[in-house]
Amino acid sequence: MMSSEPEVVSASVLLLSLTAHYLTTRYILRPLHAHFFPKTHVRLLSSPTPDAFFAIAMGFLLTITSTPFCIHALLTASPSSGTICATTRGTLWLAELAPLAAAAPFYLYHHVFSIFTLAFLLAARVPLYPAIYAIFSGLALEVLVDSVYLMRVHGVRKVWVERANAWQYLLLRGPSVVFAAGWLVVGEGTELETWSWVGCWTGLAIYAGFCTVCARRIGRRVGWFEDVKRLE
Repeated sequence: MMSSEPEVVSASVLLLSLTAHYLTTRYILRPLHAHFFPKTHVRLLSSPTPDAFFAIAMGFLLTITSTPFCIHALLTASPSSGTICATTRGTLWLAELAPLAAAAPFYLYHHVFSIFTLAFLLAARVPLYPAIYAIFSGLALEVLVDSVYLMRVHGVRKVWVERANAWQYLLLRGPSVVFAAGWLVVGEGTELETWSWVGCWTGLAIYAGFCTVCARRIGRRVGWFEDVKRLE
């Protein structure tokens, strides 16, 4: 029988986390950026989407701090680490909705999908261990996505970072998708109710498609596919 899992993300903790996110952005991150990068900060505030920069910067920091907990939850099934991992991901997605609405609609759709998927998993009481924690751990190199944007705002472009960003969709997120699929086929996922099992497969297929599209878009922009052809 599939083991029951305690409540992973509570509404009260999520609200506190969102409040902490806002206060940190407003009273710590923004003043620090204004102090160390005054010219860029002034130019950023005059841009149409200044909030997107700080939302992505916070996303960068949250990914770095939460990934160890996601990996620990994956390796040990620790409930406390799982709570920190899932709550942080939910906070990040919710906090970035408004800033990304105008700046990056494509990623906005991804975040909306991610929020609905997490809500579905929690409502259906689908265990997040191990498949979802594997996917969350695979988001570790999301810092590359954030780094590309943050560096561009500051007038810096490193092609190798952009190419590594394209690769991470295939080499890191890809295996996590395969692992989750395996869990649904031969693991405890086979014990899910039919509607939950179908919902999980639907979400996994959409996520796999998102990763494929992102890898191709980034790869074309930085010439990744041309490099692969030269190696053939």
